[in-house]
Amino acid sequence: ELYNGYLWIYKEVYTFKNIMKRLPKSKKQWIPFLAFNLFYRKFGKLTELLCNIVSFENIGRFSRRLAYRIK
Repeated sequence: ELYNGYLWIYKEVYTFKNIMKRLPKSKKQWIPFLAFNLFYRKFGKLTELLCNIVSFENIGRFSRRLAYRIK
């Protein structure tokens, strides 16, 4: 029962609607926030598959560059 509740709340928290409700006020935080919430939480299985193909290190490097505008 507890596990089912966990799954329910996880799905509820990471709906697009609820992700957008929690969007930070500072626009500088939007890209890191959305990257984490969408790629890691919402589409975690797809992200893991991509990481297995390309490598976790490359995906991590790309995500850091995207989120923090590192060149």
